[in-house]
This record gives sequence, C-alpha cells and structure tokens, in this order.
Amino acid sequence: MSKDKFIQIASKIIENAESLFADAKLLDRNERKARAYTLYQLSIEEVGKAVQAVLYLVNKWYDSQEKIDEFFGNSFFRNHKAKTLKSRGLDILVAEVVAMGKREIALKILNESIEGSEKINELNDMKNHSLYTSVVDGVVKSPSELIVNDDLNKIRLVSTARLNAGIAFVGIYLNNIEEATSYFEKNPIEEITPEEMAKDFWSKF
Repeated sequence: MSKDKFIQIASKIIENAESLFADAKLLDRNERKARAYTLYQLSIEEVGKAVQAVLYLVNKWYDSQEKIDEFFGNSFFRNHKAKTLKSRGLDILVAEVVAMGKREIALKILNESIEGSEKINELNDMKNHSLYTSVVDGVVKSPSELIVNDDLNKIRLVSTARLNAGIAFVGIYLNNIEEATSYFEKNPIEEITPEEMAKDFWSKF
C-alpha cells in the first residue's frame, strides 16, 4: 500500500460517513426510526475507520505488511465493534470545544461515549434489532417495536458529534499530511483510552 492510496481511503471513508448520515436524516424525518438508527450507527463506524486510516498515514504504517493486514483483516476493517470504539476518541475533542460554551452538553456527550464503551455489545445488538425481527425474552419483536425515541435520540447525538469531529479531524490531517507526519515521527502516538482522555479533560475544570 502507498501513502496516496491511504489518502484516498481516508477521504472516501469520511465521504461515505457523510452520505450514510444524510440518508439517516432522511429516514429520521420520515419517521423510519429503526432504519435511521442503522444508518446513524454505520456512519459512526465509518468515522472510526477514517480515524484509523489517518493514524496509518501520519505514522507511515502503510509501509508495514503486518499493519496493513491488521487494518484490512477481521481485527479492524471488518470488525464493527472495533470501528465504533475507535470513533469514541473524537467525543472528547467535541466535548472540549462544546464545554467552552455549554458545559452540560459536553458532559452529556462524554457520558454517552463512556456508556457506549461499557455497552459495546449492547450497541451492536441494537444495530441488529434495527434491521431484523428478533425474539427478546421470549417475545417476538419487530425493529419498529425495539427502536424507541430515546434510542434514536442518543444515536443521533453521538453520530452528529462524531461525524462533525471526524470531518474536521480527517480534513486537517489530509491537508497538512507532511507536517503531521513529521510531527508524529518526533512525537510517537501512545495508546490512550477515551476514558483516560475524559479524565484528563475534566481535570482541567
């Protein structure tokens, strides 16, 4: 894989995230709650994939066959939970900006992010519930019965925040790729969880 190829990958993934979100909004406005939920969640997953592609670019991981296999293998590219988890890091960036004006909204975004990380299996189940007829506690339920307003409101909030942050994140790095690569050569990325980022963020207040 080449640098140019990964630039294309990151760019097209974030474009697709925008497209999925736009389709979700159409369904949302037309009271198609279950399917709107599906596309909001898929948009979140694409944002996570775009973030990972940018990390590959700035760290030059596209030169490593092991890393390439990791990106396109079941460990990430096809792993829904991994993509959702990767996108969570953007919530802290969103919250930090929002907190400058409305701290209560920032707190809500962070709470949704941390709650989502603790219930990642449940979130994946919800996406399946939004698509398929299910049997829950012995009762047959259709997607329209399983996805309620509260579920849609939560996923809409998170999807909106992550997409906007993702567009900015990807745009900044792709437009300044040489500078970003040089910076990360001198300052290698350390793995940090969104929970750790949230603690660091709130310690500032």
